Amino acid sequence: MVRGNGIGKVGLFIDEIEHCNINAQLAFIRTNQEELDSAYLYYLFSTDYYLELFKRFGSGSAQPQLPINRLKLVPVIERDIKEQRNISKVLSDIDCKIELNNQINSELEAMAKLIYDYWFVQFDFPDEKGKPYKSSGGEMVYNEDLKREIPQGWEVIELGDLVKFQKGISYSSKDIGLSGIPMINLNSFNLDGSYKKEGIKYFNGRVNPDRLCKKGDLVIAVTDVTRNAEIIGKGFSIPDLFFGDVLISTDVAKVELSDRLTQEFT
Repeated sequence: MVRGNGIGKVGLFIDEIEHCNINAQLAFIRTNQEELDSAYLYYLFSTDYYLELFKRFGSGSAQPQLPINRLKLVPVIERDIKEQRNISKVLSDIDCKIELNNQINSELEAMAKLIYDYWFVQFDFPDEKGKPYKSSGGEMVYNEDLKREIPQGWEVIELGDLVKFQKGISYSSKDIGLSGIPMINLNSFNLDGSYKKEGIKYFNGRVNPDRLCKKGDLVIAVTDVTRNAEIIGKGFSIPDLFFGDVLISTDVAKVELSDRLTQEFT
């Protein structure tokens, strides 16, 4: 099983497939369904514990590998088959709920972009009478900074006058483990800017209390390692998924808003 930095990552076939081929960089695992539920094994292997275990069982430096003979030695938590299926059913239902929520979020994001276009591109936000401002003859004035007309009473100011940015902490590999304070990093961002739960890291070093974040804080990616710089500038509010404090890495910044802005607007 070889896939660059993705060594040990697993996938699960959920549909019936009559014929399927995989390349030499992957391994296909077929279980005895009366003893080991494949969905249970999938969720088990998806945990941080097993991802770290796969790395330790691997070999090679230029191209990390997880040989089949070593994969066979990986210990598996044994449970009654009925309990396995109950566990995988609950986790599968949660995944379906997450997928549905992601679809809803995508639709809401599309609606938000459309509303933004009406408000800040076409300037057809509702006026005092509930009619589209510009189309209904709302007064427009020319702005030298934007080189275009904007609604009367609007102004252009620098972002730094409205927000402050606090970058996250620097860390080394020895500070990262299987447990500790959750730390949001570049890998916590999906390409669309949403939160990616699989990307969380756990920090075990010393922390200044002033650097801690909490659920609802707005964070933004300030560096990028993707080929087309698809993450930089993307942001999200820290989700309500953590039991305590949260950290952000030096590649991420927390956005502190002035009284003139709301987080929803930003």
